[in-house]
Amino acid sequence: MSQNLEITFLGKKFDSPFFLSASPVTSTTCIKFENGEWKYDQDELERKIIFFLEKIKVEGEAGIGAIILKSVYYPEEKEKSKELPNTRVWMRDNKDFYHVGHTPREMFTISELKKFLQRNKIKEHASKIIISLGVKHADIYRWKELFEKLFGRAQNVELTEYDVIEINARHTLREINMIYLEDRDIDEYVINPASQSVWDIVYQWFNLLNRLGKDYNKRLLIKLPFRSDLLILCGFINRIIEENKKYGEEYGIRGVTLINTIKSPTLDDKNLLLCSEKIKIQQMSGYSLKALRNWAIKTVKKKFPKIEISASGGIYDVNDVFEAEALGAATFQLCSAVIRHGIESVEKILKNYKKKKEVKNKEKIGHTKTQLASRRICWDKDKCTRCMECLKTFYCDAFVNKYLIKYAGKKVRINGKIYYIPQKFYPRINPKYCTGCGLCIQVCSGALHFCNYEILLVTSSPRRKNLFREKITDKFLVQPPNINEKELLEDFKKQGNKPEEIVKKIALEKAKSVRCPDIKWIIAADTLIEINNEIIGKPTNEVEAREILSKINGKEHKIYTGVAMINNHTNEAIV
Repeated sequence: MSQNLEITFLGKKFDSPFFLSASPVTSTTCIKFENGEWKYDQDELERKIIFFLEKIKVEGEAGIGAIILKSVYYPEEKEKSKELPNTRVWMRDNKDFYHVGHTPREMFTISELKKFLQRNKIKEHASKIIISLGVKHADIYRWKELFEKLFGRAQNVELTEYDVIEINARHTLREINMIYLEDRDIDEYVINPASQSVWDIVYQWFNLLNRLGKDYNKRLLIKLPFRSDLLILCGFINRIIEENKKYGEEYGIRGVTLINTIKSPTLDDKNLLLCSEKIKIQQMSGYSLKALRNWAIKTVKKKFPKIEISASGGIYDVNDVFEAEALGAATFQLCSAVIRHGIESVEKILKNYKKKKEVKNKEKIGHTKTQLASRRICWDKDKCTRCMECLKTFYCDAFVNKYLIKYAGKKVRINGKIYYIPQKFYPRINPKYCTGCGLCIQVCSGALHFCNYEILLVTSSPRRKNLFREKITDKFLVQPPNINEKELLEDFKKQGNKPEEIVKKIALEKAKSVRCPDIKWIIAADTLIEINNEIIGKPTNEVEAREILSKINGKEHKIYTGVAMINNHTNEAIV
């Protein structure tokens, strides 16, 4: 096997960083109707897995690094029907795709999965098979039951050959959130919207998973949905990973998959679109996930560099792969490409990746443009009917009073005080937590809409943001630049550029570093100091700031500021 693509991920070696995931493997072609119920055709599934692992090669060498089976859920849900509902993949005009129905048997039962994994031919490929598990319940100890049912009790462990498990966290997280909105057994956790108790449950759950991983010698990959609390969840995971490394633990939680599907309207390459009145989009995937996936990978890797990341969602070609890799992903899950373009797309991606890898070797990839959807939600109070449907948006924490739905028309004690919650009340939106997914707009009768901002200010400076608001307009969005200013400054200085030229070039690079399809004007600025022919950039810490102040204090110096504007519709730049 070629060493070019071999990687170590989660402490384990894989022949390549490309994982084939879920739907292309366990599709409806493996389902058959037998004895009055739908079942997986395990022979057909075995043939498909062996074909993917053995036949997909590039020049007879590197191929698929691993296959991730579709999630098996506990408690088991099993529908019986003689008719198979619509399971086709529906293509829209903007080339996004959506699953528009579910099979009665979308996945294995635990006993079926266990039996399948014990097949001799499957066991021969165990090192390349990743099991995906999920629990649709808020009781975190159902995960312990699931591990015991599948792998046996700790004293008599089975299926030891399969040492990587992907944990599909979406449903458990959702069920924990549901505690706030419905009567459940764990009512003491229904306190106020900012309750620490819910985070205690989640952190306790992650610790339980980590312990199960160590008890059963499993490396765990946590598959997270896109949520506004994503960084909080990754903070918990990072804490556990640091503890594991501190004590030399090989098993337990090792990394995350970013990101799982989110229910939301679609985005396309030209505009950020709402779903039309004709069609209600239920599942956001494919091309729609790119911006969210890239933002998640970049942000998590920057804040928690020790977390290993597997990129998932909307990877169609080798450019998507290099983009995710540049942002910090180590492996790449191929699902969208196979559904959209067929299995040939995998061979094409592998071939192009290997070719570009040989050319680039370890050459630094340029700054990848990535931008979370630039739209934000605006609320028109006069049009609001107080139906409170928007407050039921589980994947969003922008509605800070959504947890009060349960107490509508009742009195409730919050932080020691008694409050009466009206039967109907207006939503309260914190724009800081709005990701622009648009899920709330789908259920609203007209009060919620996307803000029609035309300006994006590219800056990390609170002062520059406030100055723009005071002197120009408050109708703008803010995004930090996606460049390394210090490296650019040094490069331009080495090229012999004058300070008045450097500030213009850096400002232009800042403006180019973001991608906002629905914004007309992208504006960025940069400032430098010149003293005694020395060009000084912005300080990166307090020590540098003090040094710069002491250097220029009482001395004549020059300050240069460059401004760049890009018309995002015509690509015309004004500097």
